[in-house]
Amino acid sequence: MPSRDLNSRMDCDFSRVSREDLAYMAGIVDGEGTITLANVRRISSHEARIIVSNTNTELLYWIQARFGGLIRDSCRSNAAMRRHHKANHKPLYYWSLRSKRAYDLVMLLREFLVIKARQAEVVIRYQGTRLAAPDRWNGLTPAVVEQRNLLKAEMLELNRRGIH
Repeated sequence: MPSRDLNSRMDCDFSRVSREDLAYMAGIVDGEGTITLANVRRISSHEARIIVSNTNTELLYWIQARFGGLIRDSCRSNAAMRRHHKANHKPLYYWSLRSKRAYDLVMLLREFLVIKARQAEVVIRYQGTRLAAPDRWNGLTPAVVEQRNLLKAEMLELNRRGIH
């Protein structure tokens, strides 16, 4: 078990992150990560998320120190993972960043991303619907709801497992 505290959220100032660290982070996200739009409680509302899974907590703490976010033990926080965890496997941990912070990081990583570049563009287009939408308390127009649903469907297709 790592000596640092899991499940603690950390915020960071992205302006202090070097271009080298951004390029390295993009490589990590391309190889070990996910960029997605996750459903939130409201209908037709989603939030950007970046998730990196790994058995090496030092990597995840390196990410957290530079980009903030949250590190969790997937076997403790996810019942499905507990059922499928094999005794001879190392524990799996994940780092995540969500909502506006995830969008901000996507904007910084996008020039370095290769494999997840299309997912990054979907997040950027989705954020455009947030900026163009009316006040969130007054509801969304049908056109914005449709655009968001199409972007979510596009993201699901990009992140679908298997041969495309």
